[in-house]
Amino acid sequence: IPLLPASTLLERASALREQARSTLAEVVAGARGRPVALVDFPAYPNVGDSAIWAGTRRGLASLGLGALAYSCDLRTYDRATLGRRVRDGTIFLLGGGNFGGLYPEHQRLRESIVRDFPGHRIVQLPQTIHFRSRAALEASRSVFGAHRDLVLLVRDEPSRRLAEAGLGVSARLCP
Repeated sequence: IPLLPASTLLERASALREQARSTLAEVVAGARGRPVALVDFPAYPNVGDSAIWAGTRRGLASLGLGALAYSCDLRTYDRATLGRRVRDGTIFLLGGGNFGGLYPEHQRLRESIVRDFPGHRIVQLPQTIHFRSRAALEASRSVFGAHRDLVLLVRDEPSRRLAEAGLGVSARLCP
């Protein structure tokens, strides 16, 4: 594989950043001025996920979203508290690479929230999607396909195809 010049890499990185920012700006436009939640705080020693959390907080703030009305990790999710604090606002699910069957506890949390809040706008921030079994894919399909205001953002084209063909959910590319 030939090495690319630094200027080319910087141009590509800049283009990807602008594509992600543009997509997120469209998605969050309706959330401004309303309470927001960010779910799935990484309370475990994975610095990559901690960086995703920090970048997400900074990115949402740069797009005009205020302080979080609610956040939780895998163990502290409380349906009643989330509902009371977010009221008519938007629920954001942390992005990363844990959508599907690789990390079932994160998928269970995500599916619980989608089931628990059918009338709220839920935005799944950019994820890579992978399922280990057809049964897990079908179970997720029944949950996500039933939600009427779900925005699914994915980090790559294979995840977009899997979301649309496997989950039956429209997905937007947001690298």
